[in-house]
Amino acid sequence: MSDLDTSDVRSPITSRVDSSLGVITKKFISLLKNAPNNEIDLNYAASLLEIHKRRLYDITNVLEGVGYIKKRLKNSVQYIGEDNITGCPECGGAILAPARDSCEVAKLLKKEKELDERLDRVNNELQRLANEEENIKLAYVTYADIKGLEGLSSLSLLAVKTPPGTLLDFPGTEEPRSNVLTLTSPSDKIDVFYLQDISE
Repeated sequence: MSDLDTSDVRSPITSRVDSSLGVITKKFISLLKNAPNNEIDLNYAASLLEIHKRRLYDITNVLEGVGYIKKRLKNSVQYIGEDNITGCPECGGAILAPARDSCEVAKLLKKEKELDERLDRVNNELQRLANEEENIKLAYVTYADIKGLEGLSSLSLLAVKTPPGTLLDFPGTEEPRSNVLTLTSPSDKIDVFYLQDISE
């Protein structure tokens, strides 16, 4: 067969239905099955089917991807059949074998579900503890409580009030003097209060 591009060969009477990819694919597979050695030149097939060669390339790329055909030469493909392919009973399309990683994905999804359940339990427990009247009395600390901690009696204390979504960054390097606490608010202002005892 010649390598002549027949992409412009098209019958003017070809209807929309006849030119749908599904119909063309069926006709193309039929041509392949009946061709010598189940092999056909794409230029020749395009001229017989009266379609643009570009459309035939779309079809052959998909058929090759699902394992129905293989490329032989530059413009030639061969039908290799459905021996190793399970067809979908509803649409006739190929059902691909599951990927090697599908077991790993299933394990990860199971692990994710377990972690979500644990988080739910922890959140529920925290909510329960926070709502107990006995714990509500202890849900804050006073200036005296903080100043009473060992090593904090001689330090200045600051309180920070931040809006939701505020990011806190503290590098924690080995050199204490170079450590800088950074607060970044996405929207509203950040309030900082200097704490001191009334008597001071």
